[in-house]
Amino acid sequence: CGRLAAPSSDKTDITMQIHDIQTGYSPVCGFSIKSEIGNAPTLINATGATNFIYEVEGLSDEQIDKAWFSMILEIPRDVIQLLGVLKLKYRLFLFSNTNVLHIEYLKKEFERQLGFDLFNCVFDKAFFSNEIHHRKPHPESFKYVLEQAGIEAEETLFIDDSKQHLEGASKVGLNTYWLTNGETLIDLYDKKII
Repeated sequence: CGRLAAPSSDKTDITMQIHDIQTGYSPVCGFSIKSEIGNAPTLINATGATNFIYEVEGLSDEQIDKAWFSMILEIPRDVIQLLGVLKLKYRLFLFSNTNVLHIEYLKKEFERQLGFDLFNCVFDKAFFSNEIHHRKPHPESFKYVLEQAGIEAEETLFIDDSKQHLEGASKVGLNTYWLTNGETLIDLYDKKII
């Protein structure tokens, strides 16, 4: 368990009602998961209630971890192979909104499944929001990545499945492609887009 507090202006991702059995007080509290921009992965009280102690009863750390990691999608081997082919022709960069727990998990999984660190072997550089303290879709995040990578926006193609991320990228002059309807990098390669 731990203590939580945050300004009421923070975004609410999760809402729950807390029942205090000693006082009978039952505030409804909104929480925001703040771990994708470098903060400790935790729930932040986003509704302005005072600090309180929380714990999840009936769930083990392993069960919570399993639920947290269940949102991670596997990267198909043919996409990884295509990235290797593209690396021969282009500089490749990854920009991901993520958190330290997911990255640590993915690095271990890729090492176990592939025998190498995908992020360091395939990409010239991987930019993770929790490490660089910038998050898509904010234009400042794309400016940061462009500057750190030493690349020009007008010479760069940003591919994503989130329209709002593409809008942020476009604001700094990046060329964009929106993956829709289950489209993958393989489809883009077959269509000679990449």
